[in-house]
Amino acid sequence: MLTLEGGAESGKEKIVHTGHEFVMCLRGSLEYEVEGKFYTLHDGYCLLFAARLAHRWRNPGTTVANALIVLSGFEEYEKPGIFHYPPGE
Repeated sequence: MLTLEGGAESGKEKIVHTGHEFVMCLRGSLEYEVEGKFYTLHDGYCLLFAARLAHRWRNPGTTVANALIVLSGFEEYEKPGIFHYPPGE
């Protein structure tokens, strides 16, 4: 479960790792960029993609957003979870 303040983002660098990523927006809105294509997720919207595709996210709104993020099939040494939190958390 990820709680994102308004304007929070994963950073300027795109994230790449093995496995798959499933994201469900529970509250607010999220914008995911995957291989240069943008997806806007609102309450209840989901996105599933191969995590080898360069991606990043942001909360484009001014209010808090909550999301469920499931990472699967990645190599243990990669620890992709640490790259999916806002910087400083």
